[in-house]
Amino acid sequence: MDTGQSAWRHRGITTVLLCLMYIATTPATVSADPAGIPTAASPASAPTQAMIQGSAVVDAAEALLFDLEKLVYLREQRGWTIDKHMIQGLLTDSLMSVCLADRSVLEKAAELVEIRILREGGPLKRAWLAHGKSLDDLSDLLTLHRVKLLLKTSHARKPTDCPFYMETDPTFSARHRDDSYGVIAAEGGGLFTVRQLRSRYTVGGGGSGRITLGYGFDPRWSIRFGPELGGAALVKPDLRAESVEVDFFGALPVTFRYITPTFNYDFEVAAIGLGVPWRDKLRAGVRAGMMLGITSLRIRSLLPWAGYSVNVEYITGRDEIPSQWSLRMGFRIGFVLRLFRP
Repeated sequence: MDTGQSAWRHRGITTVLLCLMYIATTPATVSADPAGIPTAASPASAPTQAMIQGSAVVDAAEALLFDLEKLVYLREQRGWTIDKHMIQGLLTDSLMSVCLADRSVLEKAAELVEIRILREGGPLKRAWLAHGKSLDDLSDLLTLHRVKLLLKTSHARKPTDCPFYMETDPTFSARHRDDSYGVIAAEGGGLFTVRQLRSRYTVGGGGSGRITLGYGFDPRWSIRFGPELGGAALVKPDLRAESVEVDFFGALPVTFRYITPTFNYDFEVAAIGLGVPWRDKLRAGVRAGMMLGITSLRIRSLLPWAGYSVNVEYITGRDEIPSQWSLRMGFRIGFVLRLFRP
């Protein structure tokens, strides 16, 4: 479930309320300038600081809920039975996030999850009764209910279970995404390829791999770029051995990734060079594509993922070779490694 829109809406409301509360409760003070003339002191700096602090708490609370919702979602995919036992099984991973969040972040996270539950028609029991004691069409609300239970249980266990060396982090960010981190990523996979040249089609298979550098510039968005190499063996529909063609390409892709607790969405453009460098005159081209994927939980600094990509490429003509179109699709796997946080 994507919670980005509600997060931005609540952040804006919180900011406005903080400003109004400060103006209403802070009396104007009087100070003197160097000439001894009394002047009203400006309260502009205080609400600015309050807004920054309030926004930081909301961001941290959203990050914490992202982690907990990710844990619940992945557990649901394997089957969810008795709440108490499922929550107990998730505590080790949930406390890795909750132990780093201070009290204000935990309280804000509890407030935010309650708001989302109400927006989904909760509490769960009331919605269940209203739906004729059926959980059909209540999957989002059910997930939020479980996130609430996991947050409440983890918060209660924090004083006794969190080790002393896991101190709260005032700049807490989600463990299972890479906002505000510089990263290096590697990925690869097989590719089924269909190529159109004039009125002739060839099909085949191959693969490609890439190493990229990136940065999470937003809680939901990151950007990556780096070199890619790949190739494929293509044959005509008649499948004769003498009609096999070797396809070799290099590319420089730029990928934008949008991440939610459930899925990742990649949007990509790339410059391409087609041909064997030591044998052919390279032909230039461009690519546009997208991928739907899912990430696992972070393992130390590694965040594994898998997905399915679809790309369309256009290669310009050269000499007597005409331009061509290619469609490439296939499963991809990879990982993202955190390098630094500015």
